[in-house]
Amino acid sequence: QLVSLCIELANEHFAHPGTEFASEMLGETLSILKRFAELPGLPSEEKPTLTEGLYHSLVILLGTHEALVLQCVLVAMYHLVQIEQHMLGIGAWNGCAETLLRILADYDPQFKKLSAELLELLLHS
Repeated sequence: QLVSLCIELANEHFAHPGTEFASEMLGETLSILKRFAELPGLPSEEKPTLTEGLYHSLVILLGTHEALVLQCVLVAMYHLVQIEQHMLGIGAWNGCAETLLRILADYDPQFKKLSAELLELLLHS
């Protein structure tokens, strides 16, 4: 349920950019998701489509222009990539490393630090 909600809110975020309530909901959902990153209840081999949808949504959300959402997605991804299965799944998406490099080059220090840490973890995969 949580993963489906996260995917739905990510789609809504890009369909209606700048909607404050939707961005706050997405941020809260990502914050909850990071807390469940290590639990076996997150999608796995039993639900590959849902898992791929989550990874895709997270990588796409790296392109957001909203600071709150970007920070939440970077933190959620950081927690997820601590698990090898999620690290391999997220790292396999086209554009993930490139977007993280762009954040590293162009954004404020708080985003650069998270981006660099994510890149480091993904490079070890």
